Amino acid sequence: MLKSLGPPGATDSTLTGFAASETITFRRDSAGGTVLTTSPAATTTSAAGGVTARLTIPAGTAAGAHTIHAIGASTLSATATVTVSLPTPTLILASSTFATLPATTTATVAAFGANEPVTFRLDAADGTSIGSATANAAGGASGSITVPAGVSSGAHTVYAVGSAGSGATQAVTVSGLGASPSALAFTNGGTSRKPDQRDTVTLTFSRELQPRSICSAWSATSASAGTSGTVRLYTPSGGRNTLEITAMTGCTSFAFGAIDLGRTNMTSAMGTVATFTGATIAWSAANRRITITLNNNGTVTGGTLLRAGSSSTAAATYTLSLIHI
Repeated sequence: MLKSLGPPGATDSTLTGFAASETITFRRDSAGGTVLTTSPAATTTSAAGGVTARLTIPAGTAAGAHTIHAIGASTLSATATVTVSLPTPTLILASSTFATLPATTTATVAAFGANEPVTFRLDAADGTSIGSATANAAGGASGSITVPAGVSSGAHTVYAVGSAGSGATQAVTVSGLGASPSALAFTNGGTSRKPDQRDTVTLTFSRELQPRSICSAWSATSASAGTSGTVRLYTPSGGRNTLEITAMTGCTSFAFGAIDLGRTNMTSAMGTVATFTGATIAWSAANRRITITLNNNGTVTGGTLLRAGSSSTAAATYTLSLIHI
């Protein structure tokens, strides 16, 4: 009779009908399979051909039904079935909701492999590593994880990935991270009071943006990035001079918004459009800034660009793209 206790565990076996004083070897799953450790270490039948022994089911044995083969030194053998029931690995986070980033919390795992290294990853089993730990002999471990700045608001998943194949997940929520513009600055690099080569526009935000919300090719987590693109200055019908980005190299999708320059005296007519190709567009994670640099004087259609008077002032307004988070 065999009774499964689950690996690493023990199961008692009772044999009858073997030859007297016969040495018995126990194997898992086939007559030539893994030899099982027994207690006592040497299993020998009595004069009546019977014996009782405790078998150890080794760690790493898969869950489910297995066949134990008892093989005598003679030609005698017997089999019995045991069922291995493995505990389900678990992951518990001390905190699962984050209103500010970066955020650090404790991750605790259980029912992993003995001494199994565990890596904590964000949003996928092969996602960004956010911490690690090593399970003890009982399969448990605790370690710190850090959800990095720049992660988008909403639902996310933390994965605990064991090197031997164990795995568990827990859902987390990032909330309240909406960014808003906190500063807008223009720096003249060419002709004063006229948009042209070497002029820059700098937008600073109250929180770090997810870089990917600016350009789909950029990182999903905290990182600086840059590319080239096309900037357009135009005057919509009945509106004021407006600045926007119309293309970003390498970005399948992108989002910037628009800057209302608060004036109408930078173009000669409502239909005037100035297109600045090859502009530099850079995101600084450390400073939470998007900087646009015009690298040429642009191509103008529908009119001309004008140089504003020295006493002319206006308040520019930036409208944040809804995709920024």
